[in-house]
Amino acid sequence: MDFKQIEAFVNVVKYRSFSKAADAMFFTQPTISTHVSNLELELGTKLLDRKGRTIELTPQGNVFYKFAIEMVNARERAIDAIEGAAHELGGTLEIQTSSVPGATFVPEVLADFGKEYPDVQYYVSLSDTQEVI
Repeated sequence: MDFKQIEAFVNVVKYRSFSKAADAMFFTQPTISTHVSNLELELGTKLLDRKGRTIELTPQGNVFYKFAIEMVNARERAIDAIEGAAHELGGTLEIQTSSVPGATFVPEVLADFGKEYPDVQYYVSLSDTQEVI
């Protein structure tokens, strides 16, 4: 079961149209139809009744739709959590640098870093090059 198939199914139900689902997903209508058909083949049951221009969920489609929505929502929550975690960097950073970098570009780099990651504390120690190594 491919996630694009599940998303196609959910969007067809949401928009009650293969064409509108295709527009929402930036696919062609035949691609959406193929995704839903392949999903139905894999599940071994019809999920949608296609009656002319109307689309209705079958009883099996109604059951699967509830799970499909949960899968789509879980995926979105996982992506949000990962993206949010990337920006929630915190802790303490200890930097040891020799005098020339410590006086020239390290302060500017740390100022930019501090704006992007305000929950990180940092300490800078200046030493001669041999001690830093």
